[in-house]
Amino acid sequence: MRRRTLKRVSTIKLSASAQVREVLREKAGSVLRAWLTVFDPTHKSVISQEEFREGMHKLGYEGRPDALFLRLDFDDSGDLALCDIDTDDAALWREFKKWSVSLFKNPLEMAIKIGGRRNLDLESFTKGCQRLGWTHGDEDKLWGAIASEDGVFKLIRPADLEWLAMYLERMTTQEHVKRRAMMVRASKEQYKRQVAGAYTDFKTFLKRKNSNSLLRAWRRSLDADGSMVVCRTEFFLAVKKLGWTGDIRSLWKGADKCGTGMFWLQELDMNGARLLGQFWRFATQTFGTAKACFQAFDAATGTTGQINEMDFVEQCRKHGFEVTRPLFIGLDRHGMALLAEEDISFLDSWKCPEYLYCEPSEAAGTEFIRRLLKCFKNSLRGWRSCLDKRGSNRVGWDDFTQAAKFIRFKGDAAAAWRYFVDDEPFITFADIDPESSASFLGFKHWVDEGFGGVMSAFSLLGKETSKTLNLHDFIQLFGPFGCPVNEIRLLFRALDVDNQGKIMRQDIAFLDEWDFKEDLKVWEQAA
Repeated sequence: MRRRTLKRVSTIKLSASAQVREVLREKAGSVLRAWLTVFDPTHKSVISQEEFREGMHKLGYEGRPDALFLRLDFDDSGDLALCDIDTDDAALWREFKKWSVSLFKNPLEMAIKIGGRRNLDLESFTKGCQRLGWTHGDEDKLWGAIASEDGVFKLIRPADLEWLAMYLERMTTQEHVKRRAMMVRASKEQYKRQVAGAYTDFKTFLKRKNSNSLLRAWRRSLDADGSMVVCRTEFFLAVKKLGWTGDIRSLWKGADKCGTGMFWLQELDMNGARLLGQFWRFATQTFGTAKACFQAFDAATGTTGQINEMDFVEQCRKHGFEVTRPLFIGLDRHGMALLAEEDISFLDSWKCPEYLYCEPSEAAGTEFIRRLLKCFKNSLRGWRSCLDKRGSNRVGWDDFTQAAKFIRFKGDAAAAWRYFVDDEPFITFADIDPESSASFLGFKHWVDEGFGGVMSAFSLLGKETSKTLNLHDFIQLFGPFGCPVNEIRLLFRALDVDNQGKIMRQDIAFLDEWDFKEDLKVWEQAA
């Protein structure tokens, strides 16, 4: 039903925009010229219903402009942008503004450099733009939209290029804001690379000392009491005892990926944790306990409290468990090529997370998302309110299971978790809603590149102390700097989780703090 409704809305908008395009081309020569000279001469990027009505009347339209506006304003934002009428002209004008701002310092210089004189006819404008590297074509449409008539000739004069000065001023302000923000951002990113580098170096250090086995390193050097979890103090003491010479605080930040204050085997070595989890399940299901498993193996091989690798593999296979060499090396924490009872019996005190040995289930994952949306109506709201309460864009297993209980998910939580995770011990928003996450990531990168961060951009609107923004504010903030209005609207609707037509400052500030998986990989590679 919703798809049919959206399709009908799109059809209504298409017919309305086609009708408006026809009127504007007939009355003004082109949609772009009508937009620049009649509707948006001050270059605000959007116009209100009143401005649309007045513009249509100036053009001599005798129909009902308010009815057209309402049909075009399908999202009830109260604003229209050029892209709502003609997407091609909107893209053309956006590219021409970017090109002009990159080449010219003022309107007079632009006219002189393009045509060699102050006033430009179509031929000099076309040849000059092409000579200076304009490759998007439609020079005749651009000239027709910008040029003015003095009663005799139609030419582009410096006064017709005053919009360039406006955009240059905006760019100057933007660069000032960006420089300030980039100093802070550069410091944060340097720290993140430092954290990623420390963690990578430490894992290499552990592998070198433990026959390339992180599982052995965990058992031998980090988890001294066999509890399968290490707190911050234990971690610091263990690292110092190992003689690692790097920055321990940065290392802990990289180790405690979800900010829980605890460090788990699966955060160090997910593959090793899964091998151990599968063996734990085999031992407890087949023999009742891990200790009983060892005793059965010991009795079958006739050894005296020690089992070598060949016997261990043979006994596992005899009871239906296909063991791999990395598991034996990991269990053999002393590197003696022999396993004693304590090398296996420690598993009896381990509360092994079910997801380490279960299979992923698409059905369970899909049902989890359905329950989340039913409770919160919006994936972002559900993510931030129920799952990611720390605001890091990382959610571990414990937080996931608590969220599952809260939304009354009755399915297999472990299977759902396995559906979302890859080799990381956490999930991100991208695992729940990849489409919205990609939109946020693209916007974050655009804002970081243009302003140095999301919140620093607010100073351009004078909104740094304001608590709320509406869609008009959002378009006024980002539209003039080249972000397509239709993308701004989509982003605003995604952030407006309560459908109130406004967002709080904290509703967008989180983007400056979120770590996206794509960024994490970049920092790790850089490290």
